[in-house]
Amino acid sequence: TGALASTDNNKAIRVVVTNKAGSDESSATLTVKRIPTVSDPSDATVNEGADAVFTVTGTGDEVTYQWYQGTNTLLNGETGTTLTVENVTYSQNGNQYFIEAASGSGVTATSGKATLTVNPKVVINTDPSDESGNLGSSATFTVSASHYTSIEWTHEGMTGVQATGLSYTVNGLA
Repeated sequence: TGALASTDNNKAIRVVVTNKAGSDESSATLTVKRIPTVSDPSDATVNEGADAVFTVTGTGDEVTYQWYQGTNTLLNGETGTTLTVENVTYSQNGNQYFIEAASGSGVTATSGKATLTVNPKVVINTDPSDESGNLGSSATFTVSASHYTSIEWTHEGMTGVQATGLSYTVNGLA
């Protein structure tokens, strides 16, 4: 007795049963099925609106696959070794995905979790308003934005960036 090894696959198993009157024998074939294994998917970082792709490799006999999100939310129809999350939104940032590989004999292997990081699109929430002022006075333009890393104001007729914050004031209107 002992653990089954791949070298035991397709081996004949023979039994002989005896008593004082004689013997009888029979045989069967041993099939050794490899238990499933599955690699961990890698984390993915994509821009909002792009597709995120998670891929694993698996081994085993008669293996089926099923992808999950979060702690155990089954993703219907996602039964291959590649999961594509299409047209991701910023609300999906931080979602985690994993896969379960199951053999025909009921043995399962579960991957580690991969995290989706979504770079959000920059959004101007409030456009600057048209401004007017008397000669020699000033006018201030303001913008409201989300998910930005920089803001640059330029002024027609002037060279270069005039301001880098959420507002730009033009002094001494000429």
